[in-house]
Amino acid sequence: MIEIGTKAPDFSSVDSDGKPISLSQFSGKVVVLYFYPRANTPGCTREGISFRDNIRWFNDRDVVVLGVSTDSPAAQKKFKDKYSLNFAMVSDKEKTVSKAYGVLSPTGTASRTTFLIGKDGNVAYVFTKVRPDGHAQEVINKISELGLRPHAKSTRSKHLCRTLKIPANPTGA
Repeated sequence: MIEIGTKAPDFSSVDSDGKPISLSQFSGKVVVLYFYPRANTPGCTREGISFRDNIRWFNDRDVVVLGVSTDSPAAQKKFKDKYSLNFAMVSDKEKTVSKAYGVLSPTGTASRTTFLIGKDGNVAYVFTKVRPDGHAQEVINKISELGLRPHAKSTRSKHLCRTLKIPANPTGA
């Protein structure tokens, strides 16, 4: 398994829509890379819903959430649509991503493991033996604790400028 402090392995695969997706396209961002065994199973559903219900927190802090399983893109799309999952799902049908991260189980599915990847591309934290219920909150707490992205993006100054009808950048610089 990939250890804390090491460079997160890049990968190229497809998402639930069959579109290319890679870790490198999120370079410079904090990434939550969570592996789950199988779409549409009770535990994986609860875990996915947990991230879905907390996605605003992640988006407000420019944190990317990626769910990865060894399911086909079609199975992931069905899962994503059924539960309105609002983040990217990575298909690892060839099992190369799970192998690279050391989370491929003897049954051929990914073990439930989450990697927090810092803006520098290094693994900042690893959650092993994840319990699906409340996992997103556990991830939020760890991101805050590690200081990876502790504060939401501020839109207050833009809103204030619009309200007062002054340019957001009055100097033009």
